[in-house]
Amino acid sequence: MSQKKLILTILFFLLLFDLAKAFEFKWEITYPTIGPIFLPKTGEPFELLPKYILYIWQVFSIIAVLLAFFAIVTGGILYFSSFGNIGKMMEAKDKILSAFIGILILIGGYFIFKAARQEFVRIEIGKINIPFDEIEEGIWLCNEDIKVKDNFLSGKTAEYNLSFETYLLMKDVIKRDWLNESLAYEKRKTIVDLLTKVRKECIRMGSSGDTPLEFRKPQWIYFAGNYGAILHVFPNFKGYCFPYILFEKPRIDGPSSTYAGYSANEIYEDLVFAGGLPERFFSFEVATGTVKKIYPAGQEQIGTSTILKSLPKFSVTVFLDYRLNYIDKVLEKKEVGYYPDGGKITFYSLRDFNEGAAPKYQKPNSLCPKADLTGEQPCSLEFAQSWTKKVFNPQTGKEEEVGIIKRGVKKYNLTINRLKKEGGQEQIITENKEVQIDVASVPEELKRPYAFEEPYIGYSVKIQSIEKKDNQKEEIKEGGWIGILWGPLPSLKPSGESLLERILESPQYWCDIFDQSDRNFEDNYVSYFCESKARAKRYPCFRELLLLPGKIIDLYGKR
Repeated sequence: MSQKKLILTILFFLLLFDLAKAFEFKWEITYPTIGPIFLPKTGEPFELLPKYILYIWQVFSIIAVLLAFFAIVTGGILYFSSFGNIGKMMEAKDKILSAFIGILILIGGYFIFKAARQEFVRIEIGKINIPFDEIEEGIWLCNEDIKVKDNFLSGKTAEYNLSFETYLLMKDVIKRDWLNESLAYEKRKTIVDLLTKVRKECIRMGSSGDTPLEFRKPQWIYFAGNYGAILHVFPNFKGYCFPYILFEKPRIDGPSSTYAGYSANEIYEDLVFAGGLPERFFSFEVATGTVKKIYPAGQEQIGTSTILKSLPKFSVTVFLDYRLNYIDKVLEKKEVGYYPDGGKITFYSLRDFNEGAAPKYQKPNSLCPKADLTGEQPCSLEFAQSWTKKVFNPQTGKEEEVGIIKRGVKKYNLTINRLKKEGGQEQIITENKEVQIDVASVPEELKRPYAFEEPYIGYSVKIQSIEKKDNQKEEIKEGGWIGILWGPLPSLKPSGESLLERILESPQYWCDIFDQSDRNFEDNYVSYFCESKARAKRYPCFRELLLLPGKIIDLYGKR
């Protein structure tokens, strides 16, 4: 009997050695792969947690079965090697019986819980809550049109993408449903993938500053929030500049929209299966942008795609666009930011707002001599804007104030190619759906800059905003509006010099930006815009002015 025990002991240790070799793995940060059971090396925390749980559950199930099998084997060996020893045989029987009971409890518990509720026996990743994530507000510069594949809606026969533009269009309804936990896991996962790609491949300009080297010729510009941007071809906000501003804004779930009352899940699938709306609202291709929309007729050459593509953008002025806050009010959004009721910018021929000039130069409509002594010009120029205008009402016989920015709708015919997956088969079901979206647009009178036949030479500017509280008297405040000034249009040399070369070589059509009153322009960039060769002197002047309600972010602190 002792020889049998020795042989069995040796065989047992050999078996253990073989098992150890079979499951040999390195003790590193990677976990062992046991057949189809493995743990991914990378992933988001909310993805890895359920996979860790699933991995541990599967490994411990295997360990439990192996231990039970080991107990049965050792119990059998003990039983057959203990004939004549009743105590040892009873011990072996108890060991074998306990192993079988353990296996029955494991299998029985599985089927009992499965009969009670499926979720008890299945790790459901979809039930794991992905923490809310939202793109940071600001201007995003990207070198490509950003989109990611939706792995849940896509299949073998069709691929569907979620674009950054579509996300920005849906941002409010996504936030609403994500926070109330009604946004599907698949949508949240794809959105997180998109935001990860945006943060990795784009640069956010949350305040004014110089652009990083790899984004000096961006291909796309995106607006996350009520912001505007001015791209400059020189560092420190100098040189020729391109304004990029939104002229209209949609509300995907507005009161008159097709999607009013829809869940974010439904809107998401419609737009992703349709490839988004045919029109962009929150992004521009830098080569086109809004430049052509704001330049006066006859000057579109300045906004050609060739120039927009060719010139680098060394710095960006970022500003809060109060027009978009007012549009939010028109669209009946719950959260509306600050906006002034009106504003005005006044330019003066002399320093200190003409306060030290002779009395005749301070009268309304008075003329002052130009600083270059080439003639006269108005002593002051005032430009005012408001959200309302007076319109005669024939029914009442009186003039009434009406808003100039109104809510309307835009209609689109969407071709929705919906992919159905059933029983391993895929089928694309095409649906033509007419949808309408609530949109509020800036009227033409607020889009284009003021242009002058001859440059205006001015040495000071006063910027004021107007606020009305409960129909009381108007209150005048400092700032609240932005003035973008362009110098005279450059003339080309007879030698055939290109417009691009001319813009880069001289400050004749460079621009400067103000959002605060200034008593003396001589210390500002605009003071280089005009030149008197006879007197060998430069003067502050401008030929075009674009007036926008807003506030520049961190501009003066960075100059």
